[in-house]
Amino acid sequence: MSEIQILIVEDEPLIAEDLADICVELGYEVFETVRSAGQEMVKLKAVKPDIVMFDVNLEDDIDGIQIAEYTNEHL
Repeated sequence: MSEIQILIVEDEPLIAEDLADICVELGYEVFETVRSAGQEMVKLKAVKPDIVMFDVNLEDDIDGIQIAEYTNEHL
């Protein structure tokens, strides 16, 4: 199995599950799936994933573009 860890930020559970399944089938480790920008920011402080996949249109006050900028600054 790959040592690359992926964090998925997706507010739709079925889409998050499908993305995780595809990543695992390709040999990657999915560290976790989270449903909000706030959860993603907490996870970034705990573990530094190699890849963060996120939905641009989240049901948060923060959208995916803002999360990308935050992630880029803190990884």
